[in-house]
Amino acid sequence: MEPLLERFQVPIKRALSETGLSGSDFYAVEIVGGSMRIPAFKVAAAQAAGVYKDDPNENYGLKIPGLTISPDKGDAHKRAVLTALATYGLSTYE
Repeated sequence: MEPLLERFQVPIKRALSETGLSGSDFYAVEIVGGSMRIPAFKVAAAQAAGVYKDDPNENYGLKIPGLTISPDKGDAHKRAVLTALATYGLSTYE
């Protein structure tokens, strides 16, 4: 499972690096998808963003990825953003 979790973290780290952002720049993070229901992936996402601590007493105020959006609603949000980008002739890489 370790190699899979490491591969999962690569795009998160790359996105943060390319944008010059860090986990502390976000108020909240929502993750959508069946695999995100697995606790190991939730922890891996938090570790990749640099907002995870092993001590549960120190997690106050950290932005641990949430699972409050249903997969359907998450997909609808993604489609809305991509439609807005296409409307203005932008790509997701700009």
